[in-house]
Amino acid sequence: MSGQCGICLNDYSDPTSIPCGHIYCFRCLSQYANGTVHEGMRAPCPTCRQEFHIVTPDARMLPRKFQPFIMNHMRRVYITPSEDQQRLVQENARLRNQVTTLQVYEEQILARSNQQLEQLAESQRKERDAGRLILKLESLVAELEKQFSVTGSTLERERDHLRARFEDMTEELDRTNEKVDRLRHERNKARALLDTVRQENDYRRDLEEVLTGELTQARREKKHWQREYEELSGELMRRVRHRTAAQSSSPATRSNPGVVNAVAGSSSLGTKRARNGDGLGIAGEADSRTSSSQPSKKQRLSQ
Repeated sequence: MSGQCGICLNDYSDPTSIPCGHIYCFRCLSQYANGTVHEGMRAPCPTCRQEFHIVTPDARMLPRKFQPFIMNHMRRVYITPSEDQQRLVQENARLRNQVTTLQVYEEQILARSNQQLEQLAESQRKERDAGRLILKLESLVAELEKQFSVTGSTLERERDHLRARFEDMTEELDRTNEKVDRLRHERNKARALLDTVRQENDYRRDLEEVLTGELTQARREKKHWQREYEELSGELMRRVRHRTAAQSSSPATRSNPGVVNAVAGSSSLGTKRARNGDGLGIAGEADSRTSSSQPSKKQRLSQ
């Protein structure tokens, strides 16, 4: 059931109705009725002050003819919300979201307005300072003009000096504004340069991670091909020994032992060459084939 409890001011939780028709949470109504101010058998409604019975007598303790007249003054309310109420609840939630969004937007506008007001106040303060300076100079010029009859030439020079000073101050103010603009421009350039440096550092860090990963992968592949090479070398040695043993046992080999020695020598020479460089060449060729068949992470990063 939608609505708010008049006691806790929250949505209804286990709504309960009293004889006057007002509805409250069962827990709130129980706490209200069990308060120290309600010591009797009745308690007033929190809204309309109409009294209702707190205690309901047990009908089993009364004669049967009085039992139909026993009524519980606090009844639970079970109301299924209609579609209109559901739409109202949804509309209320949507409006609350809009209000929250508008409040956030209002705070942002207020923050920008305060910032603009501060800037405007600073500009007005500078204008007031300049106006006071101008008024001060004008009053000084007027006072000097009054004394022109006494010291005409001196006052004329002084007035020219003050006007020149005022012009110098105006020019100095313009130069100061130009310096401020240049400093702002340089600050923006420095910020842009700092952003570029940060991006380059990030790129270098990513590139270092990629190169580290590729180096680790290359080391793993190197170990793999070394194991493959050792297995192939062992298999080759076993086959050579087997062939040498087979040839030594044949009659032709017994009659010509130099053949056996030549075969064994060529086999050992091939094994030594494989250990010295040929095996590494095979592994390097396999590594080159593996690296050429798969695009590196560095190339993907540069793309």
